[in-house]
Amino acid sequence: MRGQPLPDDDHAVRYCKRSTIDEDGFIGHGAFMLRDNPREEYLSANWLEKLPGGDEAERIAELCRIHLLERKPRDRFALLRVGDTVEAVRARSEADKVLRFLREAADEDPDYSHAGIHGTDGPDEEDTAQLLADAICRTYSAS
Repeated sequence: MRGQPLPDDDHAVRYCKRSTIDEDGFIGHGAFMLRDNPREEYLSANWLEKLPGGDEAERIAELCRIHLLERKPRDRFALLRVGDTVEAVRARSEADKVLRFLREAADEDPDYSHAGIHGTDGPDEEDTAQLLADAICRTYSAS
């Protein structure tokens, strides 16, 4: 159901273009900035545990199958554990920023695992984006 909070123990997966990844494979804060044209309301992500599969690798393979974007060889998927990320951003941001990870799709939608990371905007958006990049627990190839 749309608007449903993701459980703290679950993971959000953010697609990161190669332009946000440095030569050593580290994902930078640019992968967690809202786009301006048109201005996004939230960062798009996917709810890993909503995807079928027995383990993360199988779920990532399913995400690659349903993901609608054209992926390039150096693109990555970044995994964020929901509860750990919310707590890290709240604890390390100057304004005790509270993020919300919400489901953005219905079960019948083609991208049924679509989720959003809400609350990243504001004058501290770049700092929040860096905290999100710091909170990445694992990455996977998107190709």
